[in-house]
Amino acid sequence: MKQAFFLILFVATFVPLFGGIPKVVRIEQNEAPEYKVCSTRPIVLSGQRALSKRPYDVLGYALTMDWRNPLQTAAAGTPNHAYSGVNTITLRCDSANLSSITLDAAAMAIDSVFFEPGKTRLDVTPLETAKSFSVALPAPANKGDIFNISVYYTRTGQENRGFFLFPKGLFVGIGRNGDTVRTLAPLAYTMSEPTDARYWMPCNDNPYDKATFSLSLILPYSSGSEINFTPSTSIQGDAIIGQGTKSRTFSWNDTTPISTYLVCVNASYFGNYRQWYKRFSNPADSIPLYNYAWQEDIDETSEDATKYNLKNSVKRVPEMMRVFSELYVEYPFKNYGHTSVHPFSYGGMEHQSLSTVNRSWLHGLNESGFAHELMHQWTGDYVTCATWADIWLNEGGATFGEALWEEYKNGKKGYRNFLRTIKNGYLSAEQPAVWGVPFENIFNYGTTYAKSGLIYAMLRYVVGDSVFFPTMRKYLNEHAYSYAETEDMLAVFEREVPNSIVPMRTFFEQWLYKRGHPDYDVEFSSLQQADKYLTKIILKQRQIGENVPDVFVMPVILELNGAKDQRQTFRVLNDKRSQEYEFATDFPVVSAIVDEGENILCVRSASAVSVEETQPSSDLSVAPNPITGNSISVQFSVAGKDSPVIIALYNTTGEIIQTLYNAIIPAGTYTITRECNIPSGAYYIRISDDSRIFVRPLSVVR
Repeated sequence: MKQAFFLILFVATFVPLFGGIPKVVRIEQNEAPEYKVCSTRPIVLSGQRALSKRPYDVLGYALTMDWRNPLQTAAAGTPNHAYSGVNTITLRCDSANLSSITLDAAAMAIDSVFFEPGKTRLDVTPLETAKSFSVALPAPANKGDIFNISVYYTRTGQENRGFFLFPKGLFVGIGRNGDTVRTLAPLAYTMSEPTDARYWMPCNDNPYDKATFSLSLILPYSSGSEINFTPSTSIQGDAIIGQGTKSRTFSWNDTTPISTYLVCVNASYFGNYRQWYKRFSNPADSIPLYNYAWQEDIDETSEDATKYNLKNSVKRVPEMMRVFSELYVEYPFKNYGHTSVHPFSYGGMEHQSLSTVNRSWLHGLNESGFAHELMHQWTGDYVTCATWADIWLNEGGATFGEALWEEYKNGKKGYRNFLRTIKNGYLSAEQPAVWGVPFENIFNYGTTYAKSGLIYAMLRYVVGDSVFFPTMRKYLNEHAYSYAETEDMLAVFEREVPNSIVPMRTFFEQWLYKRGHPDYDVEFSSLQQADKYLTKIILKQRQIGENVPDVFVMPVILELNGAKDQRQTFRVLNDKRSQEYEFATDFPVVSAIVDEGENILCVRSASAVSVEETQPSSDLSVAPNPITGNSISVQFSVAGKDSPVIIALYNTTGEIIQTLYNAIIPAGTYTITRECNIPSGAYYIRISDDSRIFVRPLSVVR
């Protein structure tokens, strides 16, 4: 075996060496999905606090693992996941007369457990089909007592879950330029979200229980090598995998509290490219960004998106750190960085202070993904969701971070375009529209990412920037390095915004504890009175469904348009199912648009969107109409430069049936043909770009 640089990284909150969110173009086969996607079945979160704690608090983990067998067998091409470890867990008793402790463990044999002080051996009782176990204490503990439990274990499972192991030369997929992509070196890493830390170490595998963490990792090692230490969260050295019996122990520790799902350990032959971030709060204080990847990805200079180029991909991350620090609070950890890995089942993972990203991101096409994982350092790592029912706090905050980055780069237009894109993603998805348990339902794009991000945006819209960002800063600082439930965020906003136009309890109830979104319909008429026109608007909400609010209370912006490019806008509070407003306008109104600025997660029913058409019918043609086959062709024109275009089919009640097209394109005339296998009936086809909306009736005859 040849000598190479062997690097391991340990990080709090998601310590990745490999591994957010591609904006899909052609990428490798077996590539990560755009987001972590699981079932989208409905799940319900009540408005009450859901946190139920175990009767103890973990103060710290001191973990030792021996990874020589996994890495030596991976080097030989026959990966074997088995390894031994010991985790010494420092606990504080939080209840009176505590007689036993329950911990989580899966895919491992618990060899022995000792109570310290005294090193008393404890009996082990497996629980819940061996995914947790219980030990009886030598004597009941009192509230406030602090003691250690040392768990000696052997990782026995061979499944890539929690702990992942891959040999060199493993086929990963077909690259962007048609080449075969394989792993460049033996690779081992951990990936724990939501509850898979128990598959590689015994622990209290709950997000609320944040603790300090120290780790010693035993790796294969050859004689004559020197160990060179880099600051803080990484240790690097020369090593040989699969040759000889010598080993080297690498150690890492951090006193910043971290949840078990945010801890990660990674090992492979990595190079390190370092950047610096000058703190917004003190430019004289710089912190390092460690970016780990296989060396050829660091050395690559091509920027044509067919090669893996680490430096090009992360070049704007320090700038992102400054933007987010300025908007929220200063970056809360002592370093940051990324580790890229292949294969990896996701786009990225926000391990605390060192995010794991899929190697495909190094093509340079996933800037928003890097922004997403970085934003998690505030919403997810600095403040962690207390329960998995509160996951929207993490993922919504990170998705909203993508929107803020777009706003920084491209102004309000970029921000609005991003919100329109994720809104369409929500409307196009099969939707549970609320959060909770069981775990397999939580990582769905429509709600956990898109709707959650839009809720942050709508909260900003309702209270305004001068209130939203200072209140978010107070929320983050009040729960710093700890956890929060949905009700905790609500409590801060209720206290800081007592006179909001939408009461904060109402806002959270309708958007988080209920399902759905408003479906607006608008009617209008204009009557001349002297030199003005009295314009009457009737705004209706038509949404129906189980656990869907009858009325979404929101400030709504109405745009009233005249025949000669006249326009007036009015902001109204809409708090009734059907509500009438009167305005004095300078012109007779020929169209009324509800929420033209895309501030609200809503749809407009067929009758509502039909009054929005502002351009001649020649700008949109549909063939055939009626549809008798299985396809449809749409010809349309785009007037504005780099305009977001969405073409969708609706039924007569205003529900979206199929999204035919969704992209940002330059000005021009286009024709698209799409499969359209929908039942016979009456429909509407709607096209919108940055400034116009067209609606056409459409019939299907089978």
